[in-house]
Amino acid sequence: RWLFMLSLDNIDCVRKHVGAFIEDYNSLIPHSELRGATPLEMYLGRWQPAQMDELQHAEDQAKVERRIANLNSSCGDCPA
Repeated sequence: RWLFMLSLDNIDCVRKHVGAFIEDYNSLIPHSELRGATPLEMYLGRWQPAQMDELQHAEDQAKVERRIANLNSSCGDCPA
């Protein structure tokens, strides 16, 4: 889907954008199947299982904060 949003006029443009996507996919985007690690972290052995606990804690905290923010921005008609 990502490529369809781009103007791919020639093969060099395609190579550039696909290369950038592969770089992001492998080194920036955490994957749930890898317990939050990127493929590069797993391949190089840089992923520590303790990092998953930190990520889970941050996710849980974000959910609590988001719920509080949503409740505070309520119009008042809905029950809390």
